[in-house]
Amino acid sequence: MDRRIEKTQIAIFTALISLMKEKRFEKITINEIANLANVNRGTIYFHYLDKYDILDKCIDSYLKNIFVGCSSDTPENLMYNTFNYIYENKTIFSIFLSDRDTSFFRKHLLKETLDSMNKQVHNSKVDKTKQEFRNYFLASAFVGMIEWWINNSMILTPKEMVDNFTSIYDDIKID
Repeated sequence: MDRRIEKTQIAIFTALISLMKEKRFEKITINEIANLANVNRGTIYFHYLDKYDILDKCIDSYLKNIFVGCSSDTPENLMYNTFNYIYENKTIFSIFLSDRDTSFFRKHLLKETLDSMNKQVHNSKVDKTKQEFRNYFLASAFVGMIEWWINNSMILTPKEMVDNFTSIYDDIKID
């Protein structure tokens, strides 16, 4: 990606996140984003369809890194790295969840989690439909735990989150 485009994208995302700290996403305008990012409206519309597209791409930019470098030897290490990344970026993830309509964030997080699980978890003894169902169930539970954790001010450490998830997983004995 061209460095100028990348700088513009970062400025726009930073402006959006800054505005989301102050008010609900629905109340934010393209003009406000442009002014804070120090770009003109035309630049925003050159790169994005509307503010929803900006939010969509902003969330994607953070979530694409959530599992990067997490091709760990164990699911526990993968989860730990994921919780640690979220913890290190807690302000941004809290903002994404603080808005009334958190479906953008939830949808993207679930997709990234499922994609990661599908790459990591393959059980040739289980038929494809059962494997998809299992992965969706686990990904949904994982996303729910992340949401609970963020909404409860991350009262547990990343390690404690992994321990809780693996304990529950072991209790229900999902193969």
